[in-house]
Amino acid sequence: MSIIEHIRPKRIAPIRAVNIVALDDYFKPGERVDLIKMDIQGYELHALRGANRVLTDNPSAKLLLELWPMA
Repeated sequence: MSIIEHIRPKRIAPIRAVNIVALDDYFKPGERVDLIKMDIQGYELHALRGANRVLTDNPSAKLLLELWPMA
């Protein structure tokens, strides 16, 4: 077993399609956002790119991110 196989076990659940929406599309312009929490297994940067307007409109919004360096 390689170190990668040891750290990243084989997938045990089937892959499922999910619907996604950018935060800039979800929140109306000017809508107040205080907290954005993300736990999306390595796709945080992609999500943040879709939240540019929301973060610009809410400069004091807090971000709570769980980062997984193996993703």
